[in-house]
Amino acid sequence: MPKLTFSEEKHQYFLDDSLIPSVSEILTPIHEKIYGKINPKVLKKAAERGTKIHRAIEFMSKYDLKKFDQEILGYLEAYKKFKSKHNTWTLLSSEFRTYHKSLLYGMTIDEVYKTEKGIVLLDLKTTSETYLNTWSVQLSAYKSGYESQHEKVIKTYILKLNKDGEYQLFELSDNFSVFLSCLEIYRFGE
Repeated sequence: MPKLTFSEEKHQYFLDDSLIPSVSEILTPIHEKIYGKINPKVLKKAAERGTKIHRAIEFMSKYDLKKFDQEILGYLEAYKKFKSKHNTWTLLSSEFRTYHKSLLYGMTIDEVYKTEKGIVLLDLKTTSETYLNTWSVQLSAYKSGYESQHEKVIKTYILKLNKDGEYQLFELSDNFSVFLSCLEIYRFGE
């Protein structure tokens, strides 16, 4: 079985020594349509905050850390509320890196849970806006990639964390056909 590696610096996935695209790369046309009109400085600051929140949640889950920057405390409180309300969900993995076995694209799934009904994939978002259609394409790609090597996924969710300490949980519909169209465009442009 090929070995998956990830370059954090360049956000690149490799199978053995071969570079494979990420879900984010493949979805560039959709992301440009949504985020292309936003000031790059604002986008960069939001991305940095999102990364900081993701890391904090990963460290809370793995190492039970409790002290974090004041700027992100509301988001972390929202996450704690979600975990408290969904206390029957068992976290199997956070920041789970994998790839699609036959379509050969890489991904990092924020969280994989075992629930009473089966496996659930969850992606964390900290944006002020909600983009369910776009997110459903992203999570459909994650679901297919996960299932290509692991068990069936029964649902995909977005956990939108808000600065005020509240959260919204969105169950997503399947939009894998849109992802496949984006993949075809990506491969055409290579």
